[in-house]
Amino acid sequence: MRFRSFVLLLFWVVVLGYAGYGLVSAGAVYFQMRALTEQAFDDAASRQKRTGGAADAPTPEFVADVRSGILLGAQRAGLPIELRNLDVVSERSAIRVTLHWSQPVITYGSDTILAIPLRVDRSFDLRPTRPAG
Repeated sequence: MRFRSFVLLLFWVVVLGYAGYGLVSAGAVYFQMRALTEQAFDDAASRQKRTGGAADAPTPEFVADVRSGILLGAQRAGLPIELRNLDVVSERSAIRVTLHWSQPVITYGSDTILAIPLRVDRSFDLRPTRPAG
């Protein structure tokens, strides 16, 4: 194998390895944000049940509680979330959480050269589930 071929092979191995690392990193952050969203909903629902406000329709306080839980959890985990990228809206008997952000893959100094856009879009039903039978 010539030296030039070896250098090219090494270059592409490094590029593919870094791209794979970026994809795995973005995937881990995506699943972490998804779990954080579910945890914020569960926490808000349990607080609502403790206060005796188990309504079928989400209240503005419940929606605000879910939103603040997501933002606080993301801040604690060090995840790149801004308030303008988070939308928690009330639907009939559910709430819909839409969250989008960009996961940096290549940065130079404080500038992001390449980022992967990610999005979590979940709907949580507030109606109690009835056992089958």
